[in-house]
Amino acid sequence: MGIGAGDLDKRITFLRNVDVRGETSRREEFVPASKAWAAVRYVSDAEKFSAAQTKVSAVLRFTIRRRSDVTHNWRIQFEGQDYRIVGIKPLLADTSFLEITAGNV
Repeated sequence: MGIGAGDLDKRITFLRNVDVRGETSRREEFVPASKAWAAVRYVSDAEKFSAAQTKVSAVLRFTIRRRSDVTHNWRIQFEGQDYRIVGIKPLLADTSFLEITAGNV
């Protein structure tokens, strides 16, 4: 089963990392790089318990038209939440699309 243009119905923003240098420090910041239409699917939800603190981790799979500028150092912003990219690969059914796996930050 392939993917069609009509399946790319969610708007996402790619965030690229930049170094921001202060007088005495340096920090990494993520700024908008570009936007794309994507098909979005939740892969799994897992609750992690750590020192009586609950952390919720969501993993999403984004399918977009193939492009060469997206890297593992970037993030995706979707519905107000930032997601760290953990995997990028061509979609097996149609290599004109990319499948990006990302987890919330």
